[in-house]
Amino acid sequence: MEAVLITGGSGLIGTRLTTLLQKEGFEVMHLSRKAKNSDTVKVYQWNISKNLIEEEAVSRADHIINLAGANVAEKRWTKEFKNEILQSRVQGVNTLRQALSRIPNKVKTFISASAIGYYGDRDNELLTENISPASDFLGATCVLWEAAAQSVAKLGIRTTLLRTGIVLSKQGGALEPLMKSIQFGVAPVIGSGKQYYSWIHIDDICRMYIHAISNENISGVYNGVAPTPLSYIDLINAVSDAMGKRKINAPVPLWLLLLLKGDFVKSLVSSAKCSSKKITDTGFVFEFPTLKQALHDLLKR
Repeated sequence: MEAVLITGGSGLIGTRLTTLLQKEGFEVMHLSRKAKNSDTVKVYQWNISKNLIEEEAVSRADHIINLAGANVAEKRWTKEFKNEILQSRVQGVNTLRQALSRIPNKVKTFISASAIGYYGDRDNELLTENISPASDFLGATCVLWEAAAQSVAKLGIRTTLLRTGIVLSKQGGALEPLMKSIQFGVAPVIGSGKQYYSWIHIDDICRMYIHAISNENISGVYNGVAPTPLSYIDLINAVSDAMGKRKINAPVPLWLLLLLKGDFVKSLVSSAKCSSKKITDTGFVFEFPTLKQALHDLLKR
């Protein structure tokens, strides 16, 4: 049985990915700031600020999946929180790379999350993986995050990065608060509503990680998005239709959102129409390629 070590294993993607990996017959281990084992997962401790990691976690792993990083939507974007967003990503990868370079190990695969925030606001341009990055905070963060991850490849470990879109799940993320609002007959419209949102079903992004583990020819950068990006207006209309709810589209003043969330709001009005062709060319098949299929599955759960 091959072992997969996950950082950020208790997060939205990590939790579901753990379940799906175990169903595929992998042993799953987590790296956490607090070593607290569950019934099915061995948890090892690490501290990225001190560059510390339990050596057994690295020596036992066949594959490493890096999902660690502060939730960008969790707090208002102050200078301090922006630094936390950056350091939790870059230093986390650096801690892993340094551990891999000094601890004898058998790691064959390193897969790291990135984000479509790499691209910034690109209107209706179709965004492939070779597009240049944005110069804003998220774009610059993703560049440093990916550079740290790519340095693992210099150790002779196959390295893959998944630029993840908006993950749809009923256990968290963007869908849950939107559904709560529509339940009361109101859909918040952020910005013009014409901006493209590149989304993906939680199971498809998890299956993409498993696909990257299982296929030795996969390396480099891939967009972790469904093949059918939609405008924000089309997205909220699809959600209300799937719920069978009538709603009023209510514009939300940007000044109010900026006051509450800071510069994070700029990412909500950014348009990112991302292509999934590169990952499908490797043989990956989406279980939920359209939003209608994704919502049907999520709402029946």
